Amino acid sequence: MSNVINLDVAKRVDIICRKGDTFKLEIDLKDSTGAAVPSNAYTFKMEVRTADYANAAYSDSDATIVLSTEDTTTPFPKVIVPTVTTGKVVFVATNVVMRNVASGMYVYDIEAISTTAPNESQTWLYGTFKVNEDISV
Repeated sequence: MSNVINLDVAKRVDIICRKGDTFKLEIDLKDSTGAAVPSNAYTFKMEVRTADYANAAYSDSDATIVLSTEDTTTPFPKVIVPTVTTGKVVFVATNVVMRNVASGMYVYDIEAISTTAPNESQTWLYGTFKVNEDISV
């Protein structure tokens, strides 16, 4: 009989959005008891890539990265986290940013990084990220 310890808590949630529309993803954050997670407990990272085998860290020149909270491009980054309130985090890519994302199938993940030592990092969500074509872009 084999024993397994699974430390992978990530849940698969596929996302479908539309090219040229504002992308806004609101996530409710609750602990194992159902209580809202304090807003200062984590920072968040989201990346959308062309493939899940690109293991390199974020780089502005990495063509496999389509959207990222790590992007600091001016005048605005590609994905921002404008709101982290107790129990909720919001990811936003403006309609201007989304106009420049080619329609197609991508992969994404969202990572939570603890704000207290030892600043543990854990992927909470992952899946496909489908961008549907739009007529009025």
